[in-house]
Formats: sequence, C-alpha cells, structure tokens
Amino acid sequence: MFDLNGDGEVDLEEFEQVQSIIRSQTSMGMRHRDRSTTGNTLKTGCSSALTTYFFGADLKDKLTIGHFLEFQRKLQHDVLKLEYSTDKKLQNKTVFF
Repeated sequence: MFDLNGDGEVDLEEFEQVQSIIRSQTSMGMRHRDRSTTGNTLKTGCSSALTTYFFGADLKDKLTIGHFLEFQRKLQHDVLKLEYSTDKKLQNKTVFF
C-alpha cells in the first residue's frame, strides 16, 4: 500500500505524495501535471470522489488496508459486470464492415 510512515494506515498527505510520484513517472501523468501555461492545473488538497471515498467528506479519515482491499474487490466486480454486459450486447449484434 502507500503507507509512507509505517503506521498501518494511509492519510490524505501520504496518498497525495504517492499520486504525485506515480504521475511523474508515466507519460499520461506527465501530461496531466500542473501546467500554468496550458491552464491545466491540479491543485493539491483538491477533493475528488476517490479521496472523499477513502478519507471521508472532511478528508480526515485514514485509509486502512481492509478498506482499500474492499474498494479493490468492489471495483473489480463492477468492471467485470460492465465487461460481461458489454460482451452480451455485442453478441446480439451483427457488425458490418
């Protein structure tokens, strides 16, 4: 996980540090970093749906491994459901080229 201080939980600051590191190491992340010349600015401390889910509305909660694994399990389940429903729809259609 992203527990930088070893306390067994991840706080918002640790999460943002890891996000920043990941963004700096990928080509997609490099394009989405703060760029004042393009107007594309990502401000730290900015709440997203994911940070609110992990850290609560006030962003003061801590993310535990159990909560993260539950999130991962639900996300995988939802992705598989979407893939299955998309595949079923495609099976019922004829594709013309």
